[in-house]
Amino acid sequence: MRATQFLNEYQDPAQAKQEILSTVGSYDPNDEAQAKLIDRVYSIVQKSGVVDRFLPVVNSKLQGEYNDAAIKTIAEKIVASDRLNIQQKNDFLDLLQANKCVNTNTFLTDGHYSISQIFNGPLVEQMFLEFMDFGAGQQRAGKGEHALAILSTDISQKGTGDIDVNGTPVELKVASSAKVGAGSGRMGEGGVSKERVLAVLNKFPEFEQPLGGYFNTPGSRGTPPKTMNLKMFVDMCNKIEFGQGRRKAVGDAIFGQVFDKMAGPIVQAFDNPNANADAVLDAYIAANFDWYKANPDMGGSWQIMCSLAIGAASMITCSSGKSLNQLRKSGALYSGIPSLIPSQAPEVFFQPNPTRK
Repeated sequence: MRATQFLNEYQDPAQAKQEILSTVGSYDPNDEAQAKLIDRVYSIVQKSGVVDRFLPVVNSKLQGEYNDAAIKTIAEKIVASDRLNIQQKNDFLDLLQANKCVNTNTFLTDGHYSISQIFNGPLVEQMFLEFMDFGAGQQRAGKGEHALAILSTDISQKGTGDIDVNGTPVELKVASSAKVGAGSGRMGEGGVSKERVLAVLNKFPEFEQPLGGYFNTPGSRGTPPKTMNLKMFVDMCNKIEFGQGRRKAVGDAIFGQVFDKMAGPIVQAFDNPNANADAVLDAYIAANFDWYKANPDMGGSWQIMCSLAIGAASMITCSSGKSLNQLRKSGALYSGIPSLIPSQAPEVFFQPNPTRK
């Protein structure tokens, strides 16, 4: 459809509302309560500037087409939603109109938050779920990003894959599964393949026997393991007698291929004959976060990371690797350990999965 044609068709808002009616067939325009709801939904969505918070900058000739189509779609979803009855939708619209749906401080302050601390009541929670997948994949937007932009005038999504909360760029990871403990995104893209890791380790003859024994010995399920997590790797290395400088060389090679120059703190924690596996894990997760944050190609330029888990009904917010480790040690995160020898390359990165609060 040509932009000018679309604009001409939508010069009269009443026509747009009539199209909403025809789409949402269960609503009776002769019912006063339903008619008022439709009118109110359309008016609030149209006037709140919601579209401008997530649409990319487009050619001025197309702007009207983008805006009108998005307004109509959003209004239809609110009107048609079977999550709330008419009175509940009006109560939700009260919050939306007053910009009281989202507690934006939870996206800006390090901590572990329940879903009720993020959203102002179950009505808002239900409408967030209604819009969870809205716009996902378009302009690199992830799940939940457009939903937040719809619910709060203080949150925008400008097409880079990040949300902006009161002027602060935030990296948002969402585990949309209803299963508790379901994984959100990992802190990194790409990763290092199992073949590359083994190629590095094969340069050190000290690993020939322990690696051969590990990958050829059946585990509890009767089959040999295919991966090795970070703590297992440290424990294996603690049983190997390395010559002078050899252990540091291993650390530089194995951790450096993942985090480049930011691997130093991990190597330092690793480089002693009986390294503490927990200390190495702390250093690894902190370096992973800081490396991820410092790399603008990994999800855009951001200052704070949030991981929201629908199944656990909670979210963690952190601004540094140190903060992330503090949250993990407090029980705010499931204890997932990155695979140093992975089955798939991204498994070398930590996955921040919030626990229920």
